[in-house]
Amino acid sequence: MLATQSFSPDWTSQYTTNFPRSWSVPADARAHGFRASLAWDPRLFDVSGRALAEGRDGLRNLELKPSSTGGAEFDVDAGTETIHFSPGVKALYPQENIGEVRATTLSGSGTFGTFDTDFGSVVEPAAPWGAVLAVTWGEVDGTATPHLIQVSSVGPYPIPDGTAIVATLPSAAAANFRASSRNLSETQSRHGRHSEIVIKMTEPVAPGDVVTLERPLAGIGFGKPNLQALPTVIVRPPDGGLVGVRGTGAMQCAPVTASGSPLSDYSASQFS
Repeated sequence: MLATQSFSPDWTSQYTTNFPRSWSVPADARAHGFRASLAWDPRLFDVSGRALAEGRDGLRNLELKPSSTGGAEFDVDAGTETIHFSPGVKALYPQENIGEVRATTLSGSGTFGTFDTDFGSVVEPAAPWGAVLAVTWGEVDGTATPHLIQVSSVGPYPIPDGTAIVATLPSAAAANFRASSRNLSETQSRHGRHSEIVIKMTEPVAPGDVVTLERPLAGIGFGKPNLQALPTVIVRPPDGGLVGVRGTGAMQCAPVTASGSPLSDYSASQFS
């Protein structure tokens, strides 16, 4: 199941809405062909026009023809047991407070009768907060390492205490960071060739404030690093909870592009 979060206009409630990646045809409908109707909130999901119908005879293509209003009707052959959809989540940030949402539904009718399936939308109180992570990378002993880490609080509520900045680095490149004037706690642990640095916020970070961590330039080089051991930095919500966490799309970072290419050839100083 694919889930996405959005918020009420006043940012006090969170909506979690689902879309099935795969759906099992009801047992009493499998022996019959039927007409199906799928509906979803088009503000939340992109739905591919191609799906797969799976049965005892294997897989076959299923054409949906999605509408711009969030609907599709399609025919399902007898013997179909499972339908596999290809949904995607739309990026709403920074305007996720779209208000009430429409739950995803799937209905069908045939000689067996009718059925209706509601995939649900949960509403719960929330105090939404967002974080935008930015990392400047350098190189130590041939390994990419963060030089400067900044986490900006984008509100509308503060980043809660207990939120952590987690850097996973090759152990050869691990080092303590200097924090800005903010209460932070740091722990380091080594796991084989990698070290995990966890820097936890011990007080809320108000909207508009920035947490800054800096590694001294001493030891930082600008040669092209070996990216076989890829370092990462993430912002981790308290206790792993996602209620109220805004989808900024900027809570994790690595020194590569989405296609895996290095961000820089490190041929010149990034910090001058």
